[in-house]
Parts: sequence; C-alpha cells; structure tokens
Amino acid sequence: MSHPTQPPTPRWRRPWTVTVAIGALLGTAAVLLAQAAAVLYDLVNYGKLVDLAGELTHASAADIGTEKSQSDTSDATTLLVVLIGVLVLLLAAAGVRRASNRARLLTLLTSGLLLVGCGATLAVDNLFAPPTSVLQHEAIRLQDASYPGWVNLAELAGLLIYPLLLGAFVLLLLPASNRYFRSPQPIYLVPAD
Repeated sequence: MSHPTQPPTPRWRRPWTVTVAIGALLGTAAVLLAQAAAVLYDLVNYGKLVDLAGELTHASAADIGTEKSQSDTSDATTLLVVLIGVLVLLLAAAGVRRASNRARLLTLLTSGLLLVGCGATLAVDNLFAPPTSVLQHEAIRLQDASYPGWVNLAELAGLLIYPLLLGAFVLLLLPASNRYFRSPQPIYLVPAD
C-alpha cells in the first residue's frame, strides 16, 4: 500500500524570467507613480493657465468654464485609474514573487488591460481629439512654457510602460516561468517488503 507524502521543501531558486518580470512590474509601477504626480500637478495648475489663456484670447466665460471642467474631469479620472493600476501592479509583483499562480494570472490580465488602455488613450488623444479652439491652443502653449521639466520627463517616461508591460507579459509565459508556478506534486512512497 502506498502512502502519499509531501516532498521536502526544495530550496529552488526563482528563474531569471520571473525576477526580470517582477522588476518590470515594479518599474511600470514607478513610471505610473511619476505620471500620477504629473497629472496631479496638472489638476492643480491647469485651471490658472486656462484663466490666463482666456484673458489673452478674449474667450467667453462659458468657454473657459467648459475647458476647466473637461480638463478637471479628465485629470481626476486619469489619476484614479493610474493609482488603481499602481496598486494592482504592486500586489501582482508581490504575489509573483511568492510563486502565486493567481498573481501570475492577475499580472497577465492587468498587463494586457493596461497595454490596450494606454494604447487606446494615446491613439484617441493624438488622432481624434486635437486641440481645436484658440483657447486650447493658448492654454497648451502656456502649459509648455510654465510647467517644470519633471512633468515633461514623467510624461515622456510613460513610453516605458509599453516595453515593460510587454516584457513582463512575455517573460511570465515562458517555460522556465511555468515550472516556477507549478505546484509541487505529492510523492508516493511504496513500502519495500
């Protein structure tokens, strides 16, 4: 009669693919935090720039109010989504470090959603929603002239999100990663007579 026993806990090492994927997840979270800081700065300061742009372009109070409202809504929504993304990525990285298969699946799902979401946002902003009014053009010109350099760097660093997430996604699907996330199987010992 055989008795199932648990194998002794091996001191196996985490494969390099998982280590690099964890680094990519943490790097993505850091980039998203930098972008959250830039969005928060914009949320606080853009209204003043719209007021100044309205004075310079003689825009109506309704146009100024509309521009402020649209910008505040967009910034607040972006800030919320980015902070949720950071939280999920940090939780997923911690789970992947502990060899949790659920965390691996969460990472794959989150990476895919963030890649699609960031790509769609970038496409919509640049292709379908260019600034159309004189007020928007002036506000953007003032924004470019007055915002500190770190805001532009944070926005530029956003381009790192794509290779980092894609790298984490691919690395967690490689065979070395599969072995790391496989649960240990019981060993059946057959007593010798």
